[in-house]
Amino acid sequence: MKYEMMCLVCGCVFESEDANESLNCPKCKTYRVEVNMRGV
Repeated sequence: MKYEMMCLVCGCVFESEDANESLNCPKCKTYRVEVNMRGV
């Protein structure tokens, strides 16, 4: 199961296997991300 995560700081969207909102954004390295969409 993949989840689409969105960074609240830089606005980028990335995929994750994990819906954990303490993940770091791969671009700006912040932990302020949220689950954008339940994945495929």
